[in-house]
Amino acid sequence: AQARQELEDGDFDAARQSYQAILDADPNNAEAKGALRQIDFLSRATSQRPDAVAVADAAPDDIDAALAAADVQILNQDVTAAFNRLIALVRRTSGDDRNKVRTRLIELFELFDPADPEVVAGRRNLANALY
Repeated sequence: AQARQELEDGDFDAARQSYQAILDADPNNAEAKGALRQIDFLSRATSQRPDAVAVADAAPDDIDAALAAADVQILNQDVTAAFNRLIALVRRTSGDDRNKVRTRLIELFELFDPADPEVVAGRRNLANALY
């Protein structure tokens, strides 16, 4: 209950510590694992520039700008656009750059229910982009 309240209050550091303590005591605690993913995302996304989407649109091959924009888009509930932005970048990159974008995309998928239609479509589109 305390960890959830800390998260709701936006105290990401305290919430991270509380959920990590839960996970340390119970390594299979799915709620704590999910909460830690949410906390990591929220702390990263809320620290992005407010104009991150415009910056990325102006420089479509800038990986860091695209990752920041996708975070902001997810935060603003523009999920499909965020997924599509990164999938398009996967298609245009290779090697370590491609892996970096793919890894972030999978992290973003994990923020949602695996059966969510946007996630299902995103995973399918990612698979098509990779192969």
